[in-house]
Amino acid sequence: ETSKSSSSWFSIHEWQTLLTSLQTNGRSVLDTFEKGDGKGYILYQPTNSKGNAASPEKNDTNTPHHEQQQQQHTDKRFLEFQPHLLSQHAHRPTLTYPSFSQAVDEFYTLLESQKRFARASANESAIQNRLVKIKSDQESRMEQLRVEQVMLCRNAQAVEMRSEDVDKALTVIN
Repeated sequence: ETSKSSSSWFSIHEWQTLLTSLQTNGRSVLDTFEKGDGKGYILYQPTNSKGNAASPEKNDTNTPHHEQQQQQHTDKRFLEFQPHLLSQHAHRPTLTYPSFSQAVDEFYTLLESQKRFARASANESAIQNRLVKIKSDQESRMEQLRVEQVMLCRNAQAVEMRSEDVDKALTVIN
């Protein structure tokens, strides 16, 4: 009975153990989920953006609570929410909430906040790029004006040095 079939990853004994466990504990898991008494979990992946993470000790009394909570999670990328923490996710970092409904609400709220933050960062980056281009263009124009100024000063000096010749030429023309 413990031999593995060619199409299955589990032995017959393992399947029987799983089936017994589901029959014994499955109903209580479903009941807990239906009552809404169970906890909720959000799985996340830490990000490497050190500059974006707000320190957990920071508690600005002028900032609303939900904004403070969103600021605390700027260093996380949210992956999914679950009503039960499954064994395969036990090694992953999680946020635990008193109810599954609260976890779902927070997940979508924080996910929307992350999207807004990403759009704002992209807009800020685009503005910075435009600013760099404008600054470079202005510096180029300033250099062109300096070159033109030097050339006009040389021409003015040449006219002053030959002012007598210029006066004679003007009298001939008039």
